[in-house]
Parts: sequence; C-alpha cells; structure tokens
Amino acid sequence: MPHPLCGVRYSTHELLKPAYASDMSDIMLRDDGPDLWISGHGHESYDFEVGECRLVANPRGYQDKRSPNGFENLDWDPIKVIDTNLLPRFRPAGPTP
Repeated sequence: MPHPLCGVRYSTHELLKPAYASDMSDIMLRDDGPDLWISGHGHESYDFEVGECRLVANPRGYQDKRSPNGFENLDWDPIKVIDTNLLPRFRPAGPTP
C-alpha cells in the first residue's frame, strides 16, 4: 500500500508498518504527481487524499461465511469495482519488439 494511513488495522505495531505500507507521499505531493492511486494487496477499504492525490482501495478480501456480505471486508463496495476485462491492454511506450 502506498501510504502509512492505508491498512491501519494491520500496522498498529510501529516496527511492522513498513511490511504493510510504504510512504510514497513524496511522489503524491509533487506538482506532477498522480491524481489517483488505486492499490490492492490490503484487506481493508480506504478512500482519502494526500495532497491532491486520491488513494482508493476496495478489496473484497477472503470469503467468510460468517460475515453478513460473505467476505472478510465488511466495507467492500460492489459499486467500486473495475472490470479489467473492459480495459484496453497495457502497451508500454516505445517501439513494439
């Protein structure tokens, strides 16, 4: 995750925070920094801003039959899902090999 405030539930011990989240604030706060940073790998949702950069994660998490929504993350929002099958394939800039 790109910021220490991401995944706060898993980074309560100061020594373990770098194992769960980096601090990419310097990139987010640049004049040419990103407007949006979508990240994964965590197990909890977040949506907040660092400078002008919006940080968003919406992981569903593991299946959990005891959970009301059937998944680990009770805050998972099915509206905030990106269907990658609808996106164009990524092509790096430059000549095609």
